Amino acid sequence: MSLAISLAEVVAVPINSIVIGARRREKLGRLQALAKSIATRDGLIHPILLRGETLVAGHRRLEACRSLNWKTIPARQVDRMSDDELRASKLRGEHGARKPERLRDQQSAPRADSTGGSGSKSQGGC
Repeated sequence: MSLAISLAEVVAVPINSIVIGARRREKLGRLQALAKSIATRDGLIHPILLRGETLVAGHRRLEACRSLNWKTIPARQVDRMSDDELRASKLRGEHGARKPERLRDQQSAPRADSTGGSGSKSQGGC
């Protein structure tokens, strides 16, 4: 995880306030195993990343927590990070349980724009 991300404060954000813009993946895949892990074993280890109210990283984690009926989710604001810095942090393995992207998803992914386009173990509000 990059230093800029790890220094960003973790805050509880209402799930219903999060805006999901253009995504890299067409499908989220099976979320049941991730939701089960969050609920029974690990909690949410990596908070989602936001720019304002717009989701930058963590769509699968967000939807898994939504399926668990969480009202809030731990998040870090990364407004000051460039798109290149965010992409680099993802490539370094910020998300250990990342669902592999399909080649088609990688090729058709829109670039995030600045308007929306490992932390400690933390639990969201149920």
